[in-house]
Amino acid sequence: MWLEINNDNRIEGIHSHQCSSSNTWVEYEGDKHIIPGDYYIKGKVVPANDKQDIKNKDVRIRLCEQHIKKYYPLTKQVSLLRKGSDSDVQKMNAFIEHCEDWVNSRKQELSVLHSITP
Repeated sequence: MWLEINNDNRIEGIHSHQCSSSNTWVEYEGDKHIIPGDYYIKGKVVPANDKQDIKNKDVRIRLCEQHIKKYYPLTKQVSLLRKGSDSDVQKMNAFIEHCEDWVNSRKQELSVLHSITP
């Protein structure tokens, strides 16, 4: 995966490939539970806040979006919708719906979101 890092060493985005941007790009093969807002310092990801307020729905939505984009970046989502098989589109839709269900669930532990895979 590629990390998009701004001038303050803050991770701006997590991508499956390097995109066009003036930010610094780092190819990263470590922990996949990185979210924008974390920091990249001396070759390591440092969480911005070890205890994020996942009770806050806006935070859960952001975490959900980033989790979805790890598996299905927007370009891949569009490509699947345009040219993908019915089963691939259904698989993607089921994954996205499962992630969105986590946002609204009573069991909002981050480990539950990370356990959701396509």
